[in-house]
Amino acid sequence: TQTAIQETILQPLRAYNDLAVVAPKSELRTIYALESFSLPEGKILEISLHELNGGRTLTFTVDNKDLVRARAIDDLELRF
Repeated sequence: TQTAIQETILQPLRAYNDLAVVAPKSELRTIYALESFSLPEGKILEISLHELNGGRTLTFTVDNKDLVRARAIDDLELRF
C-alpha cells in the first residue's frame, strides 16, 4: 500500500534554551513554541533532529492527543 505524505516545515515562533552545541555526555532540554495548529485524527507530526557533521538522527512523533495535553508556557521568558 502507498501512503500519502504531506511535508510542511514548521518554523518555531520562539525558543527557550536553544543551544547549537550539546557537550558530550550531557543533557539538554529545549522548548520550541510553534504557531497553534491541530492535527486531524490519524495524522502525525514527525520531528527530526540531525547531528551536524555526524550520522545520527533523532526522530519522534506527536499525535493529536499529545497536542491536546500540552500545557501553556506563559511564565517562561522566551526569546526569538
